[in-house]
Amino acid sequence: MNLGIIYVISNPAMPGIVKIGITNRDDIEQRLRELFTTSLPVPFECEYACKVSDVAKVEKALHIAFQNSRVNPQ
Repeated sequence: MNLGIIYVISNPAMPGIVKIGITNRDDIEQRLRELFTTSLPVPFECEYACKVSDVAKVEKALHIAFQNSRVNPQ
C-alpha cells in the first residue's frame, strides 16, 4: 500500500490549467509552498485533495483519463 494525497491545484497566473499530482506528506500546504517559486507571481490554490491507499495508481489513472487535455504529455 502506498498511502498518500492526490491533489488538483490551479494558479491564477495560468487560467484554465490545473495540475494533478501526489504527495506522501500529511500536509498539502507544505507541497503547495514547495511548488510556489519566484517564476510565479502568486501561489497555487488547492482545488481538491484526498488521501488514497495507492496514490501512484490513482495519479496514473487520472493522467490517462485526462490525457487528451494535457499541456505537457510528460
